[in-house]
Amino acid sequence: MESTYHPQIHQFLELIQQQDNKSLTGKKILDCGAGGKNPPLILFGQKGLESFGIDLSAERLLMAKEAAEKHGVSLNLQEGDMRSLPFEDDYFDFVYEFYSMCHLRKRDTLIAIEEMKRVVKPGGLIFLGFMTADSWPLTGRPNEYNEWIQEENGQPTLHSVFFDEETYEFVEGLKILSGEQERRSLVSEFESMSLQEWMAMHQDDWFYDRDEWEAMYPERLAEANYSHRFFMLEKQI
Repeated sequence: MESTYHPQIHQFLELIQQQDNKSLTGKKILDCGAGGKNPPLILFGQKGLESFGIDLSAERLLMAKEAAEKHGVSLNLQEGDMRSLPFEDDYFDFVYEFYSMCHLRKRDTLIAIEEMKRVVKPGGLIFLGFMTADSWPLTGRPNEYNEWIQEENGQPTLHSVFFDEETYEFVEGLKILSGEQERRSLVSEFESMSLQEWMAMHQDDWFYDRDEWEAMYPERLAEANYSHRFFMLEKQI
């Protein structure tokens, strides 16, 4: 039985199937950031694709391996960095990342995209996403490149945030097949939060001072969202 994945992942699979309307067996796909308890790479393996994944975390790769075994899917997983992919040029038919590239600095994001372009075959497909600047609230403190250090799973984590015009600059040289923005509401995370709990989130080194943060409390249900622009792209022949 297939696992349930984000709709954008299913859309990428549909695009792959439209492009290769014959058997997908023998086609190769790479997930840049494949670790975790429910890796989307399983879905592609279930469809017959030869599925490869890299991740910086050995612990998260072990989670992915255990999940794949549970679903009876064989994945080729290894430690690796999307900024320096350990594969030959033009090796894959399809390459993607999902909620991974947003943790790179912007200069490294460009390097990672160039690496994806390098390892995918001419005419091959690339799927990637950018965290957009209308995500709210952006906590922490940004540097001059709009890179924020925010809490994620209790740990300070880098998030690179992009304005729309930036995202299109970063995919120059690739044919854009789609470039959809997705806004995921965070209402459920903040709906029952009291003002006292909201203020307890604040840290002294944040971009917002305490008064500004307090003034944002009434807006939290109308504004809170996690926004990405997802691109499906084709490497030109």
